[in-house]
Amino acid sequence: MRSSKANQRTLILHCALKGQYDLFVQARQRGSIKIEAHAWRSRDQWILLNRTQCVNIRTQNRVRKRQMIIKWNKSKFDFHAVQYCLVVSTQHAHKDLCAAIDEYVSGGYDKNPTSCAFFNILDLVFGKQAEKSRKIDPHITNVICTGSRTQQVIRGLAINYIYHLDVFGVHTKKENLTFHLSSSSVYFNRTQPTALKTHALNIVKISGLYGIQVFSYKIPFAGNAAKVTLRYLILPCGGTEVDAKIVRQRSIIGIEKNIYKATYIDVPSVSDGERYMIRFKPNNDDEVLRANKIALAVTTDKVFNQLPELPENTTIFEVRTQCRSTEIAWYSSPELRAIQYCIIVFNLPQRNRSSFDYTNYCMDFGKRVTEHPQFHSKKCPKKEKIPPLMETDAIFNLLPGEMYLIYVTVNLIEGKPLPYQSLKVKMYQHCPNE
Repeated sequence: MRSSKANQRTLILHCALKGQYDLFVQARQRGSIKIEAHAWRSRDQWILLNRTQCVNIRTQNRVRKRQMIIKWNKSKFDFHAVQYCLVVSTQHAHKDLCAAIDEYVSGGYDKNPTSCAFFNILDLVFGKQAEKSRKIDPHITNVICTGSRTQQVIRGLAINYIYHLDVFGVHTKKENLTFHLSSSSVYFNRTQPTALKTHALNIVKISGLYGIQVFSYKIPFAGNAAKVTLRYLILPCGGTEVDAKIVRQRSIIGIEKNIYKATYIDVPSVSDGERYMIRFKPNNDDEVLRANKIALAVTTDKVFNQLPELPENTTIFEVRTQCRSTEIAWYSSPELRAIQYCIIVFNLPQRNRSSFDYTNYCMDFGKRVTEHPQFHSKKCPKKEKIPPLMETDAIFNLLPGEMYLIYVTVNLIEGKPLPYQSLKVKMYQHCPNE
């Protein structure tokens, strides 16, 4: 290495013959680099090519449609002259495009291919127009050349198979240069319903597969000939607005749309041993993008043994707001057991209000709520012996001009709290009479 300037270096190859060289520059450590020069070599001798590649394969399963979306990064090597071929197989991965093409042409798996038809590879690769969606045969090797596109939709997939995915680069200016870019494998299986336990509040993700999530529940044997009522409690998390369908023996027996708050669903006249499934799906395409989690509880009793009862209307009303205090009201719980209300206040940041999700009804409202970074205050006022139609309370020690998020939770003496709908309150900036 020679230095012509303080920030420049010159590399001289002594006794270099006339021809083409490939230079690989690799950062070794701070202030030091490694340079390797290789004369022109065949495709099998590109030992350093993989060092320059960082190609990731990303997939999305569409199990109901028997489809898979496959995406990958562009090659960093001659990206303007490289096109791509995707190899899909349920038998084994492929590191050599030649062998994959032999299997594709012969329609089977030949462990020892006798021919490698590179004399017409360009005709095979570029002879067919690239399609955005291609139906494959899951029982043979499939070679799909996508041109310069870096994504492909494959259709006709079989359930419960592992699909080996390999992406190859084909140099359009060098007929005998193909190279392996990346490998991945995906298990394509049908989503099994999540089993529910009686009275337990399950919190499960509903993202993926277009946000569809299915829960299953089997009516326990109670030894009672009389039919009972199946009861669901649904709590959408993180602002997710969902639709719910209740299915028994592939027949829809109940539909509830636009669930955005704590919601009860009753299924009357169920029998011992019957299995019911409840299927959730975001109610529009925008909701799919933010669909995250949903909490669900189920019981065949009249009430949940560890969850309090919420009123039909769970709205919190803003009665009067000033600069440093606000008064709120809410409907009393119909719960007959001993309960307590708690008022939890969070401070919403003015500069970045999106950092706080004000519709998260699956938050931990127990003792750990005080550890939340936006926590402001919590109080649990005494409950009157004879509950009125509506409860009221005042919140003090607030700051003028600030915005607050208020939750009211109803709590059993032993059990988990459940929240009313949240309320955002904007404090007045100027209150001369306060």
